[in-house]
Amino acid sequence: MRLHLGWGLGAVLVTVASAGADPGTRLGGRVVDENGRPVVGARVVAIQRTDTASPRGVGRIVASAETGADGRFSLDGGTDPRALTCVATKAGRALDWSQPALTRSTELLFRLGPAASIEGETVDETGAPVAGALVQALLRVGTGVERRMLEPLPGNALGVRTDGRGRFRFDNIPANARVDFDMSAPGHTRALAKGAFLPGRKGLRFVLPPEGRLEGTVVEQGRERPLAGVRLHAISSVTSGMHYAIGTTDDRGRFRFAGLSGGNYDLEILSDAAALPVWIGSRKKVSVESGKTTSGVTVAATSGGILEIVLTDAATGKPVNGPATVAVAPARDLRLGQWGGVGEDGVGRLALAPGPHTVTDLIGPGLERNRDKTPTFTVVAGKTVRGTLSVRSLAAATGAPTVAGTVLDRAGKRVPGSHVRVMSMLGGRRDLVADANGRFSVGAADVGPVFCFLFVRHPDRDAVGLEVLESGQRACTVVLDGPVSIEGQVRNERGRPVPGVDVQARIDASHMGRYDVLATGKTDTGGRYRLAVPPGISYAIQVRAPGHSRAETLVTNTEIALERKKVLAKDIVLRSADRVVRGVVRDAVGDPVPGAVVTATAGEGRAFPVAAITDAKGAFTMERLDASPAISLFVTVPGRGWCGSAHITPASGDVEITVKRSYYD
Repeated sequence: MRLHLGWGLGAVLVTVASAGADPGTRLGGRVVDENGRPVVGARVVAIQRTDTASPRGVGRIVASAETGADGRFSLDGGTDPRALTCVATKAGRALDWSQPALTRSTELLFRLGPAASIEGETVDETGAPVAGALVQALLRVGTGVERRMLEPLPGNALGVRTDGRGRFRFDNIPANARVDFDMSAPGHTRALAKGAFLPGRKGLRFVLPPEGRLEGTVVEQGRERPLAGVRLHAISSVTSGMHYAIGTTDDRGRFRFAGLSGGNYDLEILSDAAALPVWIGSRKKVSVESGKTTSGVTVAATSGGILEIVLTDAATGKPVNGPATVAVAPARDLRLGQWGGVGEDGVGRLALAPGPHTVTDLIGPGLERNRDKTPTFTVVAGKTVRGTLSVRSLAAATGAPTVAGTVLDRAGKRVPGSHVRVMSMLGGRRDLVADANGRFSVGAADVGPVFCFLFVRHPDRDAVGLEVLESGQRACTVVLDGPVSIEGQVRNERGRPVPGVDVQARIDASHMGRYDVLATGKTDTGGRYRLAVPPGISYAIQVRAPGHSRAETLVTNTEIALERKKVLAKDIVLRSADRVVRGVVRDAVGDPVPGAVVTATAGEGRAFPVAAITDAKGAFTMERLDASPAISLFVTVPGRGWCGSAHITPASGDVEITVKRSYYD
């Protein structure tokens, strides 16, 4: 098994954001309920992002369809899957969504399970209701290595206005989701409440402070003349408010950002590689206060150039189609690099400062650059420079499968009819069956931008195999062997067995996160469990039980390989989640802070599925914690950007937390 997981997710997500099928691809699929039965009359919409640079939802509905008796739908109209979000809804059921560019599939599956609700209210700093505020629910659902986030896009049925008493309610939340909130109202800060709130919560009370504003001018460095039409953004490290804004200067070079949280911001020019002239600007730090305007800010810009990079086939010299992502950095300092998208025409355009630049990386399905030859291009101010990047194309132009797979047993014989599950690092799945010669084919779209897992099971015998398939790989062989049995007992803190609880084995890929579940089971009357998994990789054995905190233990590949065991004993202790913690949140001068969001994490990095909000006196109560030896409480203040933390033990009493502008103040 080859397992090289050193790629950072940041680069991966840049790649998939610009990837997708060819424009005009028809999207189709099915909508089913939690039991896999067709859902008739569900509405499916395709939403096209109109501003891919903004982290906030900006888009328009480009196609819609309704499911028939078989639950199937088809989205017509020449939809371009790049930057698409597809959402399925039906009254009385939880919604579901998919992003074709991430799953790299045009056949989509939506599961509309039972719906849950969540409700609350918005108030100002005096406690008066804020009527007409726009409240948008941001959903996160655990799937694969990433937690998917549904942004506030049109047509996703997750945006409501508060009533005359400032109240809001959502009735279509998936029961297994965690909910954050994005709230805005005229004259108030746009507040982001990141509490991962559980469905079913009532009485949530969010405070919307007065907005902070930022005004200034962009000028040409050295000449000090105002520059019109320059696009720039303000970005802050705060996690609890409107920390990101984009704007364009007017004909006098002026810009204005409103709705900001208090905090320190970096102002930076967004260089546009679409046309000359190109303006480049270094970051400028400014401070914004809630309810006040920071004005007179000057951002200096210098003239840059455009670098066009053309992908060419190393063997033929002919252009190679994208999509892909290329990284380019100044030759003087490779740490200052930036990523740029390569379109389906095989051309990438980057706006860069003058001087020599080096290609440092390329990520693209079925593409591989020559790492022994690193090209350097010299960018000239006010001009467009074109250069070529030689790559090796591993994908057939017809879209034929790029990987030929074979299933063998321990004796080296082919195993026909084996079940092959392809598990993408981005959460997608595809089930295949090996033919009469034990062969199967995996396409580049199924492998994904970096790698995927292949989980293979014999149809009759107790034999399994697991292999890592990397993007660009041409062939692979999966050898079936007897599974490793992970067995143990689940006990509570008093040492008593806990029967009837769910236990699962999830792939653990170190710093790249947790992946799909390969085995599930329940404890028997004696609290014992048994899970059969393929050898060759590490697993997180996770246990969930009502009234208890989540618990897990790690079974490493080293334990399995070095000890050569077919049975590993792993007992797990569940802690009762009946602990209550109370406290108060104050600001730097000692005044209570209402509307602060408090979350809790155990010492081993395990987050508790609870969150509290402080009342008018800054007080909060957190329930459903356990007796972990060390628990960290984290506080953010939506709309202000303040944050704070505290650490408690089982012996701690009431806690007082002071919030500041950053953890370093």
